[in-house]
Amino acid sequence: MRLQLIALFACVLCFAACSEDALRGRVVKVADGDTITILDASNTQYKIRLQGIDAPEKAQAFGRASGRYLSGLVAGRDVRVTYAKRDQYDRILGIVYLDDRDINLEMLKAGMAWHYKKYDSTPAYAKAEAEARAAKLGLWVEQNPIEPHEYRKAKGHGALVPLNTGRVLKIYGGEGQKVFLGELNTSQSNVNSIWNEFGTYGNSLSLVSIWNELGTYGSDLSQCSPFNEFASNPPVILDGAGNFYGYLTVNEIRPNRAEFKLALFLYKHYKSIREDVGKWGGRLGF
Repeated sequence: MRLQLIALFACVLCFAACSEDALRGRVVKVADGDTITILDASNTQYKIRLQGIDAPEKAQAFGRASGRYLSGLVAGRDVRVTYAKRDQYDRILGIVYLDDRDINLEMLKAGMAWHYKKYDSTPAYAKAEAEARAAKLGLWVEQNPIEPHEYRKAKGHGALVPLNTGRVLKIYGGEGQKVFLGELNTSQSNVNSIWNEFGTYGNSLSLVSIWNELGTYGSDLSQCSPFNEFASNPPVILDGAGNFYGYLTVNEIRPNRAEFKLALFLYKHYKSIREDVGKWGGRLGF
């Protein structure tokens, strides 16, 4: 009986060891901050998605910096990858090791990726993200960084929020985005609505209206205007809880630009809207 138990225990250990596979190879490509390609000794290529982390997309703030950081760690180096499964794109989901260094963990420590908590619960990863966030390392210097999966969802569906949402979206501009510039998606009868042409924020003559083409917050030449593609301080969009929905700006390459449908509509038609705010607000159902 004792021998049978020992044999059973040995089988359990063997199964546990065999349930996780390993690859060795040289990193021949770094696609971004969480995806690499390795070439093994038989000249077979494997695409590896770093498990448990989610790096910013290239168009996001720190997207390219994240890729460069990962490249600096592993490009051209021999690595070991442990894994147990593949993702929906047939990429190997693995932990990349350079010698004994967990590279996935290193990306989190440097603030170059988010801990992908939806799919991973590794305590060390959660701790590394929390410490990088507290120290404002890497992407955490941003006031309201957007999680990559939310950004991908926005790009894929054309909207972070629908045109008429239950969340009131507020616009803040100026240096440090501290000046309230009105509500983006509330009724024309609301005094704070940018669609109320008789209100403070919808009147094209108001000093705090984005529709004032001669004002600080609406001029095509102002550094604080959403309609100056070279503006250094475009307005931001937040909801009542302080959640960040992006920068309101016509600059298409600005990282974390708001790209839900209503924002895109404003970018395209703002010159016409200026001429008759009330009419356009009515057309949009406000």
